[in-house]
Amino acid sequence: MKTNANRPLHVLVAEPLPLVREGLLAMLEHITSVHIHPVSVNNRQSLDSLLAVRQIDLLLVSSHFDGAFDFQQFHQQHPQIPCAAIVTDLVTLAKTDKSLPYITITTSSDQLALLIEQLVREKSATPASPADERDVLSVREREILVLLAQGLSNKEIADRLFLSVYTVMTHRRNICQKLNIHSVSGLTIYAIANKLMEL
Repeated sequence: MKTNANRPLHVLVAEPLPLVREGLLAMLEHITSVHIHPVSVNNRQSLDSLLAVRQIDLLLVSSHFDGAFDFQQFHQQHPQIPCAAIVTDLVTLAKTDKSLPYITITTSSDQLALLIEQLVREKSATPASPADERDVLSVREREILVLLAQGLSNKEIADRLFLSVYTVMTHRRNICQKLNIHSVSGLTIYAIANKLMEL
């Protein structure tokens, strides 16, 4: 499988069950057909924070993650990151959309390696969007994001930009929805990671 020779393949495991999560990490570390750098999270806030600061090449995520993981919504928000479901029980397996790539507790390391190779191959065959990720936000939204990250309140931002508080609140809501980040700390991490501001 062709990968960027300058860095390993970053595979993120999003799984709340420690036994399943640690087992998958161990399997990923033993795959030799490609250099994989596995990382893991066990809750949605950690997932969103990590996605804001690190390039992820593949997401392996539990169907039960964050209650019930919305694969369609994730694909809309992160079309550049292929993902596969982690299915740990027969009831969930029966309900899983078979058009979605998935692994089960019976998946071997060889099967997992083949799935990863297939997903990354499909990703590389899909033309990347030329738009910079920062272009998701308008110029005004980026401006407000930076001020939020600097700790200014809605009223302080409104006063500084000569806007109404209601307008600032609308921009703030749109920023959170577009980035799927709903905390000031998460927005700050995003702003720094995307070079909208410095530490």
